Amino acid sequence: MKTKKVIRLIVLIQIILFTACEKQEVLQLDENAGNFQIEENTDSFQLEALTVNDIPDVVNKVLKSTPNSNVLLKSANGSGNNENLILDDSWILAATDSIGNTSYSLRAYIPETPYNVFYNILVKKTYEGSLNQPYLLRYEVDEEYWLTYATSHRKDATFQGNIEVYAVNSIDIPSLSRSNGNNNTEPCFGVTVTSGSNGSGGNGNSGGGNGNCSGCGGTPGFSSNAGSNYSLAGVVSASGGSGTKPYVEVGKGDFVEDFNQKSRFPSKQAQYLSTSRSGSNGECPEDQVLVPINEEELIVTFSPDKPIADMNEFLECFDVSKEASFSIFVDEPSPGSGDTWTTSWNGIKPVAVVGYTFISISQGGNVSTFGFYPKGEDVSPRNPKDLAAFGNDGGEKFSASLSTNITASQLKKIIDLAVKNSSDYHLDNFNCTDFALKAANISGFNLSSCDGLWPGGGGSNPGTLGSEIRNKSLKNGQSKNTTGGKAPANKKKC
Repeated sequence: MKTKKVIRLIVLIQIILFTACEKQEVLQLDENAGNFQIEENTDSFQLEALTVNDIPDVVNKVLKSTPNSNVLLKSANGSGNNENLILDDSWILAATDSIGNTSYSLRAYIPETPYNVFYNILVKKTYEGSLNQPYLLRYEVDEEYWLTYATSHRKDATFQGNIEVYAVNSIDIPSLSRSNGNNNTEPCFGVTVTSGSNGSGGNGNSGGGNGNCSGCGGTPGFSSNAGSNYSLAGVVSASGGSGTKPYVEVGKGDFVEDFNQKSRFPSKQAQYLSTSRSGSNGECPEDQVLVPINEEELIVTFSPDKPIADMNEFLECFDVSKEASFSIFVDEPSPGSGDTWTTSWNGIKPVAVVGYTFISISQGGNVSTFGFYPKGEDVSPRNPKDLAAFGNDGGEKFSASLSTNITASQLKKIIDLAVKNSSDYHLDNFNCTDFALKAANISGFNLSSCDGLWPGGGGSNPGTLGSEIRNKSLKNGQSKNTTGGKAPANKKKC
């Protein structure tokens, strides 16, 4: 697959009914006695990244709690044709509070969701080991703020928009995308965060930011919850068996129904309750939880579909004492426009496409078509560097190309460029286009650096290269294709 950049938003919000700046009073509810006792506890938590293999019981709890939905786990590699809820079980955030409660958050995808909306399903395991009913959180980033939010480090741009909480066991999941303007399920709670840092619709005295909450529950379509608030606690990193993600937002929230809360807990200093509210919308959560919120980042560069394990072996059939032919291919994001990126929809989520650049060498009956990639799949504007890899790109489509004959000396230099490569992949400084431009200029094309900007970064790119190819004057022996097609397949005759 060509290098693409995909929405990949990651954020973490801690939802708690009450938080003080240093120490806090923790109310332990005794349902049988009808009262509670106060304990002191510090405001702390631990965050780690897990997969389904680490917590199969939690994932099974989610699957059993969604009777109204066709659910597909990302790891199952299903067809995706009939499912209306897809769970990413390869990257699960787990946050454990200071008394041992752990909240697990899974990315959830609903087809035809607007680009500025993302979902998580959250399950809480109490310090006693029991799993509470899962619920779904719908995050809608303010549309005019989305691009900034999607491309910035969390320390520079925290959440702004609407947060809604739904009972998983009763929601009409297809309607949540609201692509048709309808929503058949009423949220349990909600807040509107207008500056991403702090919102106070209830007591509003949690530490952590300078922002505000508009209405604090007044999201369109349902009445406000007077007790709801949200505030930013900080920016941390998540690490564990499934990798590391820096710059994760941690928030503090108070998502409660104001039906009898004031009478039962006048001070509203209820930090770790284990109760839940039953109503027409199913089991609405009303316990205090940490909520790690996973969000796909805007741009991610894929590793190669067909990685090349040994470049010496891949190029072994070429005779560096003889002439050969060389081509540089570009798959532009929007052919002929010069745009550095565009957006598309893959059926589940919006995708930012920046295109791909690769090369091909041919000599006699031998053909090698390949390109430069990151080794992993976590490259993005927030994390632009990775180890490098080469991929077999035979048969890949392209929108424009240049071709020429090269000397034996030029052939050797291009092969050495690949075989002896010691450069890491860097989205801004040395990406697929940078590598291909080096090879093309060895071949005598004298192309520019083809720099341009994209959300969250910039550098050499297929869109700018495509425009230069289309406008380039050719020398004798050089040719170009501006109608596109498929690159030659790889062949080895030795």
